[in-house]
Amino acid sequence: RRPPRPRRGLLVLAHQTSMLVISLLTLQPRAQLLLRALAGDTAAVARHLHRGAALVGAFDASSAVFILLADAMQRGVSFEDTFRAYAFVPLVTAVVASSLWPSRAIPSAAQTLEDTDRASVQDLDDPKRAPRSLVGMRLRQQVLSPEFGLMVHTMCIVMVCINFFIATAYSQMAEVDLAGAGHLTKVFAAMLPAGGILTIPLTGFILDTSGPATGFAVLWLTYVLFQVFLAAHAATGVPALAYAAFVCFSFARPLFYTLGAVYAGRTFGMSTFGKVYGLATSIAGVSNFLVQPLGILGSVQGFKAANAAVLAAQVTTAALPAFALLRGGARPAPKVPLPLGTPNVLEAT
Repeated sequence: RRPPRPRRGLLVLAHQTSMLVISLLTLQPRAQLLLRALAGDTAAVARHLHRGAALVGAFDASSAVFILLADAMQRGVSFEDTFRAYAFVPLVTAVVASSLWPSRAIPSAAQTLEDTDRASVQDLDDPKRAPRSLVGMRLRQQVLSPEFGLMVHTMCIVMVCINFFIATAYSQMAEVDLAGAGHLTKVFAAMLPAGGILTIPLTGFILDTSGPATGFAVLWLTYVLFQVFLAAHAATGVPALAYAAFVCFSFARPLFYTLGAVYAGRTFGMSTFGKVYGLATSIAGVSNFLVQPLGILGSVQGFKAANAAVLAAQVTTAALPAFALLRGGARPAPKVPLPLGTPNVLEAT
């Protein structure tokens, strides 16, 4: 039996408020954690991208909590007790993080990464194709640059595409086969967190060997393939095509979140990383208000029409990798050793 609506609302409000507080209190530590993922005993950022991919993979894998919550309620635990227990998760996370976090700030990581960006420009064989360095520019100049505009454009559209399918997965499966929709949705719910972990090596390899520009091209192709498989499943009802679409989606999601941070850090530098990346993700978060109208479109006109609109928008995100590749941004960061005596930021405590 579900609790009365006011009590349910209070539980949800308490959880969301606690998550907001934890997010604000850990803003600086999380920025330092990203520096730990992207910097190390050399100034070659790309050498450590597997760590960044692992962080994002862990983030994606956290969606497994919804499977656990659903399983608990199916086993007889009430809705109220389930979410009352879940509301303590942010508190436990804060206590554990506070006890484990190093007391000293990580030194020199931002400057190390900015030196890497400048070195990557100077190290290119063809100066005419060298990417324009925005590192060290004023924040206003960076925000008004075409690189920032294309990054925000891509992040807004991809985030809407991802969240739209997550929000409507069951409805889309039910539109094709009502009887099998439940099973397919459970498979998707299991593949989503698993993909965050299993795709870590591939994501790190792509960024390590090719750079973020090529990574965005791979992301674009992967999402287009997802839509192709999804449309094929909608037309034929063959479950294998749905599974193929889920595989593409489970890879695209962690790749997208890894790319956003890496591209922002490499393009704009770490001294303004928090402001640039935070502004971009905030704008992308506001764009998620489009998910509900797309859901209404799918309910009224069918999800084929909604997915066609989503795909049309997604196609335009090819502008970012195309722009970056033309500017020479396809190459990964060079392996530039740090000067003798420079502290290893990964071992700073």
